[in-house]
Amino acid sequence: MLQKVVGFMASPRRNGNTEMLLDKALEGAKERGAEVEKVVLRDLNFVPCQACGGCDKTGACVINDDFQSVYKLLKSNNFFIMATPLYFSGISAYGKSMLDRCQCIWVAKYRLRKPVAPKSSTRRGMLLSSRGMPGVADFEHVRAEVKSFFSVNNIVYFDEVLVDDCDGKGPVRNREEFLQKVYDSSQRLVTS
Repeated sequence: MLQKVVGFMASPRRNGNTEMLLDKALEGAKERGAEVEKVVLRDLNFVPCQACGGCDKTGACVINDDFQSVYKLLKSNNFFIMATPLYFSGISAYGKSMLDRCQCIWVAKYRLRKPVAPKSSTRRGMLLSSRGMPGVADFEHVRAEVKSFFSVNNIVYFDEVLVDDCDGKGPVRNREEFLQKVYDSSQRLVTS
């Protein structure tokens, strides 16, 4: 069976640090033989969770927008990468909207006892995050949010690459140690 890695790009900025990290990770996974798909959240037409309760009986979101394609990816693939910049000590607005739209998956798993995907050690995910300021302490909030998202979706938190001190559009391209780290980590993601 062909392995597939889905990378969620949660930055509103195209071709910036976060996307460069994600592209390098997807390159590593592809080099290892995996099929890859990048989902640029800002390019999808979707609204945040409306807390309407429409998922309470079925565990399925009743909002019919582009996010329905994300649900399909979350149900059918084994490897995931969440790439988000750190904004105000948390994930980006696109990333947060994505996590919130998984409330229906939470309902399915915890209230209805019908998880959307089985628990498996081969269903793994990694976090890529960048921030402008030096230091890595604030990444703890990003990590907690993504771990929660992975847990609800029965995805094992496999690895993370956190890049600090890269303010502006693109300085991560000069941080070869981090680009190599995401490349190597994504290869381990699909072969461990």
